[in-house]
Amino acid sequence: MNQLYWKRLWSNCGRQAPKDASSFYNYNVFRPYRRPCSSIFQCLIVVTIFTILVGGVIGVLVRLWPRSPKFEIISVSVSPFDMVGSNLTATWNITFDVKNPNQGRLSYEDVEVSVYSGNTNTLLVSANQSGFDQPKKSHVKYEAIISTWRLPIANETVSNPLIEDRVHGVAAFSFQVHAKYIYVPVRPVSSRRHITVDCNNVKIEVGANNSFNVIRGRFKRCEIV
Repeated sequence: MNQLYWKRLWSNCGRQAPKDASSFYNYNVFRPYRRPCSSIFQCLIVVTIFTILVGGVIGVLVRLWPRSPKFEIISVSVSPFDMVGSNLTATWNITFDVKNPNQGRLSYEDVEVSVYSGNTNTLLVSANQSGFDQPKKSHVKYEAIISTWRLPIANETVSNPLIEDRVHGVAAFSFQVHAKYIYVPVRPVSSRRHITVDCNNVKIEVGANNSFNVIRGRFKRCEIV
């Protein structure tokens, strides 16, 4: 009965009820009065409902649209750090704070971290790292370890600044992260993207045993390129 009532009410939108009290509850009786509720009013109702539906869909899409993760270096240690002639032996231990700003899970694959000389921006060494998963709206700490043994550096414009940095007690390195990540907002929907992160001119100080293990200044924020 309720469905029939509302259907008749919509089809006779705005018609005045009959003046005869005996026919007040008879839904089939309507006198041919002018409709105060015009077709324009009905169109406004339809447009309002449509606008609400479209706005809801757009809001969901904006909320689930993928955004790039954010990287920040929170600690770096280099031990040992030896320059014998023009050969470099070193192990970098880098800890990143990775922020996922999305409403879905991220899975990182094919992670590669490279180390550059901070003075000349020359590539020293790069190494593949293990992938990792990250829940939505979360921070995770990711550790990367890169080692090199007696790496020959024939270019003196690269080797000499490294030797001088060790003597002066402050060394500068730049780090770059290449990775592929999979964004999963709602199963089974997913998207794949590649990301390159630059952490330039990270200055660290000499610690015990001639190793570099303290970031100089604040944590180093990295940039997506």
